[in-house]
Amino acid sequence: MSGFYSERFKRELNPIRVERRKRKWSVPTLAQRAGCSKGTIGRLERGDQKDIGVRQTQAFADVFGVSWVGLATAWLEWCDVVKNADSAAVAVAIAEELEQGDDTIEHEAPG
Repeated sequence: MSGFYSERFKRELNPIRVERRKRKWSVPTLAQRAGCSKGTIGRLERGDQKDIGVRQTQAFADVFGVSWVGLATAWLEWCDVVKNADSAAVAVAIAEELEQGDDTIEHEAPG
């Protein structure tokens, strides 16, 4: 996957973007609710910034009303997909789970 389609694919499956759009929130609305800048949201959604940090992940989980572990797991899986676009099956699974409209994102812990 390359070019426009791969960038669009990556952007559309970003768990923060999916959760924000599911709620029909603007970037400024999410930034205000999560206590971060619009620039941070933009960098995270584009994949320019992949390190969220524990506190920011918790803030996003709180404002989205999803589990911290679920959001962190979805984020890490998305980051892996961004690094390795051949993992499209993982990305599709993440997208399907996020778009189900459930209040929580659940993933089983490895092991």
